Amino acid sequence: FYLKRQHVVGWNERFRNWRAGFGRVSRCAREANVLAELNERNLPAPRWAAAGESAGRAFLLVEEARGARDLRTV
Repeated sequence: FYLKRQHVVGWNERFRNWRAGFGRVSRCAREANVLAELNERNLPAPRWAAAGESAGRAFLLVEEARGARDLRTV
């Protein structure tokens, strides 16, 4: 698993996500929504195990994709 954390979720970020059609959410929540939609359409994407927001912070726990190549090495 990989844990992604946001220490600060500002209103500018929430506004940008809202304007893009995702609602007033954090980057973590936006990514969880996108990953869930990809999985619903049977497209290859890692699955997320947990996500949440509280007190201006957010997190996303994503399963490791076996056999995936690190983008930095590609």
